[in-house]
Amino acid sequence: MLGLFGPIAAMLAHLRPEAFAVLLPVRLCSVLRAWAADIPGDALVPVLQLLQGFLQAESPKAVRLAALSPLRALLDRFSDHEAWSQVQGSLIDSCLALLSVVKMPEVQWRCLNLIHLFLVEEAESGRYQVTARTMDQLLSLWRRPEDGEMLIRHALLDVLRALVLMSCRSRSPRLALSPPLLSCCLTVISDCYAAHRGGGQAQPAGGGSPALQANAEAAAGALGDQGSATGSLFDSGSVLFLGVLRTVDVEQAAPLMPFFPKLLAQQAALGGPPPEWTMDILLEYCALHCSGGAAAHLAQFYPALLQICLAAESPSHRVSIRLKLSTFLTPVMVILQKSSPPPCRY
Repeated sequence: MLGLFGPIAAMLAHLRPEAFAVLLPVRLCSVLRAWAADIPGDALVPVLQLLQGFLQAESPKAVRLAALSPLRALLDRFSDHEAWSQVQGSLIDSCLALLSVVKMPEVQWRCLNLIHLFLVEEAESGRYQVTARTMDQLLSLWRRPEDGEMLIRHALLDVLRALVLMSCRSRSPRLALSPPLLSCCLTVISDCYAAHRGGGQAQPAGGGSPALQANAEAAAGALGDQGSATGSLFDSGSVLFLGVLRTVDVEQAAPLMPFFPKLLAQQAALGGPPPEWTMDILLEYCALHCSGGAAAHLAQFYPALLQICLAAESPSHRVSIRLKLSTFLTPVMVILQKSSPPPCRY
């Protein structure tokens, strides 16, 4: 039966969007979605090739949209199948191309959802390279006004974190952070910090990433009651920030340095014990300063760092935070002893 579907995919490039024949591949996608639970493993490759053809830029938009549902169902069932390694890169490109022409937030979210899941798998090989045009597209989508649960922004943060994961130092081969990706991440992180007000540290109610949910309604539930608060974006942006700090090369670190005093000022304004990811970010910043030969630059921030250290010493905080604080304060103390800075009152 799958052999009969090939000619249908071949004719898509020649169909006008308003042609009645468009209903045939759209209906076929519905059949594949209903069949997803019973598709045998040896039939996955031809089905994926068919859906890959449906998602081509030359296909009518209705067909491309219809292909998203069976594709997600197959990914849920055959997530570990080796067939995905052959098509993931092109499917990411197809979903990004579709994302550029759809306007409804629900459809945008579905595209971002698949892109994120494919990128997480693709990161195992570390071979997918994002283009400057793609980063401009994602940044343009980020800047669009959004109300309510901010599902699109949370999904974009998930996509960016997956792209940064490609540069993890444990990957082989490892891709360095590209300048367009680094610039886009810094813009998004800056927006997350600028929009944050108050000390709320909203966490997803289900403990999972919104982009891991199967539909937008479930994603909204994963964000919890405070999903629309800027505090939730602030936390998600901080996780992205940590990923960037752990993967950026020293030669690329100059644009990151202005964020360090801003982070210290933000934490001082929030008051109370700092969240653990704040300590991770500060630790990575100190390591970055030392790796770049700018360790002496940390001395001026010692009072603020010590104040955060004292706040983290509350009995309710975990020992791991104290260990992290002592880890990055030790090189600062050495610097201070060498430079003999003026004493502080903390």
